[in-house]
Amino acid sequence: MKLSAALLSSLLVGALARATPQKATSLPLVESKKLQRVLLRSNLLGHAQALTEHAKLSNGTRAFGTKGHNATVAYIKQKLDATGYYDTELQTLDYVLSEGTANFTAVVRGEQKNFDTEWLLYGPAGTAEGKLVVVNDIGCVQVCLFWLSGLAPSYWL
Repeated sequence: MKLSAALLSSLLVGALARATPQKATSLPLVESKKLQRVLLRSNLLGHAQALTEHAKLSNGTRAFGTKGHNATVAYIKQKLDATGYYDTELQTLDYVLSEGTANFTAVVRGEQKNFDTEWLLYGPAGTAEGKLVVVNDIGCVQVCLFWLSGLAPSYWL
């Protein structure tokens, strides 16, 4: 949670530093040391919890283009706008995002097994089928051999 609070603090300070003051002649620029003195840890924790909730909208991520990202951007913009100190605007960015589901099934000791797996965000879509083989000197050779030999504990399979 400390990391999330630090991240939020960095995001807000970065956003504040990059936003354009509404009245450049009458409002002072944000000074990092002064800002740090008025930030409350309890408020940072609340913001970090809000960002965690945003990530839950997209399977634990706030990667750009996801619902979690869009909720986070809207949240930060709303907080900046609420200060009355900055004019903020959203800019568009064209990108390709792919989301989906994944599954991994293998035949182990003559029996088909389904394994937990995760979708690789921005990964290509499609189906792959083939034999699983051990390749020496690449990856976890000992663990793979142990697993494929059928000697792995049952909770691994």
